[in-house]
Amino acid sequence: MSDVLQLTAKSAAVIEILRGTGAKMFAHEIADANPSLFEKGAKSVSPLMTRLVANGLADKEKASVTVVNAEGNEVTKELTRYWLTPAGESVVFEIKAA
Repeated sequence: MSDVLQLTAKSAAVIEILRGTGAKMFAHEIADANPSLFEKGAKSVSPLMTRLVANGLADKEKASVTVVNAEGNEVTKELTRYWLTPAGESVVFEIKAA
C-alpha cells in the first residue's frame, strides 16, 4: 500500500482540478476553477505548483499566448503551463490539519 501524502487544502484542490480536466492548464485557469479558494488568482496557484513540481507530482512547460493588454493591443506572453505527472495522478493524499 502506498503512503498517504499530507497536503494543504489548496495543494489538494490543485491536484483535484488537474485530475478533473486531464489537461495542461495555466495558473490563472486553475485559479478560475475555484476562485473562492484562490483569492489572489494565479499568484495563489503558482507557488503551489512550484512545490508540486519539486515533489515530482506535476510538470511544467513554457507556452506562448497572445492576449489583449489594457491599451487594446495584442501582445505575446510566455506563461507556464502545468499538468500532473503519473505520480500526481495516482498520489493518495489527505488534507493537513490547519
